[in-house]
This record gives sequence, structure tokens and C-alpha cells, in this order.
Amino acid sequence: MNTALKIAFPAADAENAVAATIAAARSSRLVLNAFASVFLDPAQRPIPAGRVVRARRPALFRQADVTRAVKAMEKAGKEIGSARIDKDGRIVVVCLSEPASEGETNEWDTVLKK
Repeated sequence: MNTALKIAFPAADAENAVAATIAAARSSRLVLNAFASVFLDPAQRPIPAGRVVRARRPALFRQADVTRAVKAMEKAGKEIGSARIDKDGRIVVVCLSEPASEGETNEWDTVLKK
């Protein structure tokens, strides 16, 4: 069974064509206004029974924060490998590994290897 709403307009040369078109426009406007008042107005929006509506929590980070961290690493001369945000909002920027140049050693490298 097809329950779709069918709208038929009279032929353009019919006597009541203009009146029918105006009536259809008015009823469409009334339907749209009713829809808007129920679904777009938060004060009248139906809330399902048993559900609690909670406000959003504040953002842990902003895109500007991530951009600032990445630009700071680039300014320091590091090549960015990836960036991620942990669940607690901490921004982690991972640099690509740079191969150590030969002859460049740190005294702690030998101490910590023992």
C-alpha cells in the first residue's frame, strides 16, 4: 500500500488554478511552520522518557592548539611525522627519526649501555 501524499494542481487554464495554488502554498507554509516549531525550537523539542539531556563538556583542545604545537616543532627544525591527541587532551607530536651522523656520540650512550 502506497501511503505517499499526492498533490495535484489544476490545469493552468482552469478557473480555480490561482486559488488552488495559493491554498496549497498556505497549507505548505502551515506544515513547515508546525515542523519548525516542534523540531527546531529547543524549548518545544520532545525529549524521550527516561533520557537525561546533558550539556556538552568543554573541548579538551582546539585546532589552534595542535597547529601551534606543529608549527613550534617545525620552527625548531624537526620534521613532523604525525600528531595525535590523547584522551586526556594532551597533544603528542611525533618527529621523524633523524639518522645519527657518524662521529657524533654522547658520553651517556656509553654509560647507559653498560
